[in-house]
This record gives sequence, C-alpha cells and structure tokens, in this order.
Amino acid sequence: MKSIIYSILSVALLAFILTSCGKDNNGDPIIPGFEEDSGDHPLLWKMHLGTGLSPYGSSFPAIDLDNNLYFSFYNNEESVVQVLSLDKNGNQRWRTNVGEGVMAIISENPPIFYKDKVFITTSNPYSLICLNAASGQVEWEHNLTEEYDFTFHLAIAANNDRIYLYGMQLNMDNDGFLLAYDLSGNEIWLQMVNVYANGGLSVHNNDIYFGDTDYMYCYTDGGNSADSSWSVQISEDAKTSIGGLGFMHIDDEGDISTICNEGIAIVSPQGDLIRKIVLDESYDISYGQYSITEDGSFLIGNGNLVKYSKTGSKLWESDITGAIMNPSFHQCPIIATDGSMYDGQLFGLYSLKADGSLNWKANEASQSADYGNLHTPTLNYEGNIIIVASEAGEIRCFKGDGNSLATTGWPKPYGNVANTSAK
Repeated sequence: MKSIIYSILSVALLAFILTSCGKDNNGDPIIPGFEEDSGDHPLLWKMHLGTGLSPYGSSFPAIDLDNNLYFSFYNNEESVVQVLSLDKNGNQRWRTNVGEGVMAIISENPPIFYKDKVFITTSNPYSLICLNAASGQVEWEHNLTEEYDFTFHLAIAANNDRIYLYGMQLNMDNDGFLLAYDLSGNEIWLQMVNVYANGGLSVHNNDIYFGDTDYMYCYTDGGNSADSSWSVQISEDAKTSIGGLGFMHIDDEGDISTICNEGIAIVSPQGDLIRKIVLDESYDISYGQYSITEDGSFLIGNGNLVKYSKTGSKLWESDITGAIMNPSFHQCPIIATDGSMYDGQLFGLYSLKADGSLNWKANEASQSADYGNLHTPTLNYEGNIIIVASEAGEIRCFKGDGNSLATTGWPKPYGNVANTSAK
C-alpha cells in the first residue's frame, strides 16, 4: 500500500512540476528554485538495485572505516536474500545470495559490520548469517528456527567479539532467550528469559539490555554464562500503548531508554526508573523512533521535529514548510558531529540545525526527482548522505556538509554507522 501511495504522489508531483514550468531557449522545462538557499548538495551517484528487489527494513547500510557500504535485500518472491557491498563511489564490490530456494525474507534488522565481517538475520526461517566483508563469501550460518525454535522479531547486537541475539520460542509461552556466539559461529552460552514479547536489544560493555512491552531487563555477560542483574517495570497498562516495541538507546552517561506505553522510559545502569517522558497519542511512535543528542536530549518526530530534554522539558519544535506539502518528521533524524540533523522524506531531503531551524532542503522544487521518495539516511565518514529510495529501488549518495555521523549520544537507530547496537 505504501508503495502505491508513493508512486501516485510521485507521478502527481512530476506532473505538477512539468505543467507549472516554462520553457528555456532549448524548449526544455525550467524547474523553479527554492526561496531558501539549499546549498551545494548534488547527487554524487545512484545505483538501481535491479528488478524485483525490495530494500524494506534495510534502509540503514552498515559502513566500514573505508566507507564501504553493506546492504541486504529480498526479492519479490521472498525466496532469496541478497547481500550487497558497494565502495564509497557506488561501485559494486560483491553480491551474495543467501537463503536461496526457501521463504527467506529479510528481518527488520539491517546488516552489522563488525571485525571485518558482515552479519545479517533473516526470517522464515530465522537465521543468522556471517559473511566475509572483503569477499562476500558466507563463512558460517545458523538456522535458528531449526536449532532453537526462534520466532518473532529477532534482535541482534555486536560487542566484546561476540554476536548477541534475543528472540522468542515458537510456543510463545513467555519463553524467550539470549544467545551469544563467538565470531567463528560457536555458541558461547544460551540463557532462557521470561518475557511477554520481544523488544529491542543493546549492549554496553558487558551489560545486555532488552525489553518487552512492560519491563526492561539487564543481563551481564560473565564470559561463559549470562546472569540477570535487574529488571524494572517501565509500563503500567499495555492497553494504552501508543507505540510498538522500541529499540534500547544508551546515552553517554550510561542511562538506557526505550519506547514504553506512555512515551519514553529512562532507566539508570543500576536498574532504577529515572523518569518517563509522557507523550500523547499524536506521537506515532509505532511508525517512528527517536535519537539521542550529545547532552542526552531526545529528538522525536510529531509532524515537525520535537526536542525534549532528559528531564522531560519540551525545548523546541521545528516549524518547517514545504513548497507543495509540509515535511512530516515521523522517523527520527540522524545526528551529525556538528549537531545538525538529516531526514529523508517522501518529497525531500532536509537538514536542520541543532536549534531546530532549517539548515537546507532539497525537495519539491528541486532540479531532480532524486530528492523524493527517500527513507531515513545515514552519513559516511566523509560526511556524504547515503539514502535508500525503496519504491524507486535505488541507493543514492548526496554530497553532505562534511560532517560524519555523531559518535556521542545515540545518533540513529542501531547506534553507530556499523549498526552494532552497542557502545
């Protein structure tokens, strides 16, 4: 449905532009400019994925220190997952098909780059697959559905030379478990946990944080086993939920936060509920998430972008307007090293300053349709903007402002450019 809506709106946008423009001396349409100076942010390159590939759930590539990119996609028949690596100029390094011949749709997790390896997860069956980052060859894989009865929202994180997994068993009788592998694919430990439903998973040092609809949990990796450190109730009544199961975010003070039924819950590393930032039902948390700035403040979409302090005070709300339609900040923006923020949307690419005012935009009146149909971007180490346009089936790279992804706070879902969900 989303793809159809995007396509209709895109056609309408193109028709509007072409019928609203005059002709230059060569008879070509003249595209109007903006009122604001959009700066110099041209399209550096784009790559069409090919017929029948869908990058849903994989908008965030993993990026290594050489700015190589790693994506994962599935075909329309949901029978093949494809892992793709590009260099920083958009040239293909390798493509590898995994899960061929079975119903192997990609899960919502993006690829993880960690210690010269790329890790992806699939669903139906739920699998963990490790590829060599240089060659794309599969080094090892585990069919978790067969081995452990995994089902429903597999969560993954990487830290301590280990890959951590959190999932539910097929019986769905509050039987979840944590699982740790070494980088060669050997099981280190398996820990059963009693949870209501899957939530996010993040790791800070040896502490493993995960959650369900009502509680946040912490287990500590002791080497050969994982032991419960604490659990804390973060929601009172699941029936009033305004959001889904959220990621675990970790700020620079070590406090952990997540989406809860009332808004955002903040928990100390010792397991004390610090506070809740209550958000009303206008915040569509089930569709979007939030980012954490260097000082621990929260950035969350509510049509425009809203910033809350860690104490729960509303600091500002952006007021950005568009030429055809106002931008809609549903998904959280990504944060750059200078505090500026970037968001890709249906009708434009936006950059906001740290105070919430418009930095620049490339959108409806832009000289290229490449600025439309965009998902949430990320930044490489050179400060260029990497973005997926799922409906167009393209990966695009725009010239950025020279600022890479922030290394403080929690600047995007899954944390860092490598998507490790750890710090």
